[in-house]
Amino acid sequence: MRFLIGSLFGTKREVFEQLIEAGMVMLHLDARRAGVQVPAQHCGDVHLCLNFSHRFGLDDFVCDPDGVSASLSFAGQRFHCVVPWSAVFIMTSQVEPKSYLWPEDLPPELLRMLAEVSDADSPEAASKGDSASRSSLRLVATDPSAAREATATGREIHDGVVNEAEGAPRRAGHLRLVK
Repeated sequence: MRFLIGSLFGTKREVFEQLIEAGMVMLHLDARRAGVQVPAQHCGDVHLCLNFSHRFGLDDFVCDPDGVSASLSFAGQRFHCVVPWSAVFIMTSQVEPKSYLWPEDLPPELLRMLAEVSDADSPEAASKGDSASRSSLRLVATDPSAAREATATGREIHDGVVNEAEGAPRRAGHLRLVK
């Protein structure tokens, strides 16, 4: 799965509102962050996924500048969840094949795991034949200002990365998760 750099497409709220108009949205969040309210068994989760949709008919669904909240079902029991935007690090559309990533909000544990996977996917690991530890996940440096410029000038852009000529230097700036 490829991830778009969320901040290139607006605030988390703007991206969420756009995605939820199309259908169900899965929020990937760090349940340990301040302000998160989820059932007790999930309070310590580094990576918790919650689905939101207008089709759920949730009478207490709220999306505002602070975050999103609604009563969701967990094993048949309703619980009023509160998710501040600061806790969200990925949004996935269940309708369109789009996932948005905010790398700056990834929990440190996930960053370390990604770094390990990225190291295992390095040319050195490949030359050692270490295919068991290799993964299709990669971290790729991107430059959001170049992506914005490419969009404005009509150059091709995929997943937040400008398609440059082969061998052209890439500008570092942000990380992008590629699976």
